[in-house]
Amino acid sequence: MQYWGVFFLGLILINFKVLAKPYEIDKIIAIVNHEIILKSDLEDMIKMIKMNNKKRKQNIFNYYDLHNQVLNRLIINNIILQLAKQLQINFSKEEINSVIMNISHQNNLTIKEMEKKLSIYNIKMSKFFDEIRKEMLISKVYNDVVGSRIKILSQEVNALTEQISLQANRNMKIDFDYIIILLPEELNQEKLKNSIFLSKKILSDFKNGYTFNQLINTYTKNNEIIKTGKINSLHLKDLPVIFAEKLKDAKKGDVIGPIRSSIGYNILRINNISNKKKSFHVITEVKIRNILIKSTLNFTDEQIKDKLIKIHNDINSKKISFSDAAKQNSEDFNSSFKGGDLGWNALETYDPIFRTKLLKLKKGELSKPFFSDFGWHLIQLDDIRTVNETDSVYKQQAYNLLFNSKFNEEVENWTQELRINAYVKIINDYDN
Repeated sequence: MQYWGVFFLGLILINFKVLAKPYEIDKIIAIVNHEIILKSDLEDMIKMIKMNNKKRKQNIFNYYDLHNQVLNRLIINNIILQLAKQLQINFSKEEINSVIMNISHQNNLTIKEMEKKLSIYNIKMSKFFDEIRKEMLISKVYNDVVGSRIKILSQEVNALTEQISLQANRNMKIDFDYIIILLPEELNQEKLKNSIFLSKKILSDFKNGYTFNQLINTYTKNNEIIKTGKINSLHLKDLPVIFAEKLKDAKKGDVIGPIRSSIGYNILRINNISNKKKSFHVITEVKIRNILIKSTLNFTDEQIKDKLIKIHNDINSKKISFSDAAKQNSEDFNSSFKGGDLGWNALETYDPIFRTKLLKLKKGELSKPFFSDFGWHLIQLDDIRTVNETDSVYKQQAYNLLFNSKFNEEVENWTQELRINAYVKIINDYDN
C-alpha cells in the first residue's frame, strides 16, 4: 500500500500523541470533474508523510512545496479512482480484508489490536478499510492501463540480453590461435566468394580430422592471403563486440568461425579460458500441491489452523487424498479443481515464507499448516529438479529492465494526459 500501508507501520514505531484533531469546519480545496477534495484529505496526507519521514529520519520539504506535491497527488488519485469506476474495476470485501489481515500479520497484531491502535490516532477501521480499497484500485488501474500502453520489441530484448550476457563475462581472459583469410584491397564479388569458400574449406578439413596446427601448416604455404598467429590473456571486454558475442560461451578446444571482420574471415582455436564467470543460471524448480484457506474476519487464525491440522492428519492417515482434500477445501480456485496441483515452478517465484517451508520438505512429504501473505497453507512436495535457465533468465532480466524504464516514463506521460483532459479547479481562498 503506497500510503496507508506504510502509514500503519509508522504508527507502530512513532509515538505521536495525536494524529488529527476533529475538524470544526471542513473545506473544499479542489474540484476534480464531478468530485471534490477536502482540506482534511490534504492535511491527513501531509501528516502521514511527516510521520514517515520522522520515522526514517529524513528531512521534510518546506510546507509550500509539500503542500503542492500532495495536492497534485490527491488530484491525480481522484482522477484515477473516477477512471476505475468507469472501467468497473472493483475489489470484493474479502479481497480488501485479506490485505488488511496481511498488514496486521506483518505487525504481529490481531485485527482487534490493530483497530485499537488506529483508534488511538482517531482513525476508524472503516476509514482505514476505505483507504486501502482506494490504493488497491489505483494500483490496479496503473498496472492495467499503463501496462497496456507499453510496447517492447523482441529486438530490444535480444539486444539488451546480449549486453547482459557479455557483462557477466567482461573480465574473462582468453588464449587462442587464429587463422585469417584476408580480404583483398580491391574486393569484388568473385574474390569475396573465394574467401568465403576457403574459410569454409578450412573448417570442413578440421571437422574431418585435421588438427589446427595441420591446418596452419597446410594452408599458409605459399599463400599470402592467409595469416596466422597466437594471442594470450586477452580480456573478452577488449575484443570487438562481434568476437565477444561468439566467444562468451566458448570452451577450451573449441574452434570458432568463420567470423567476418573488417580485414577478413577469422577462424579461432580456443587454447585456454580464465576468470570465466558461469554463464549459466541453474535454478531449482519444484512441483507441489497446495491447499489455501484465506484469512477472513469471520474466522480466527486458530480456527483456520485447526481445520488445516485436521486435513493434514486425515491425509497422513489416508482417510482422504491430498487431491480430494484440495478440491473440497482449497480457496485457490486456479488449482483446487486440479487437486491443488501448481505444476512446475521456480522456487524463487514463491513467497519467502513459502520457500522456507518447501526447502524443509522431502519428496512426497506434507508440511504443517503455515501462514503467508496469501493466507493459510498446507503443501505437499511432489518433486524437485534443477534446470539450466541461462537464456530465459537473461531475457527476463532484459525485459524487466526495459519494462520498468518504460513504465516510469509512461506513468509520467499518462498522468499528465489525465490532468490535461480533466476539469480541475483549485480553490485558494481557504486557510492553510
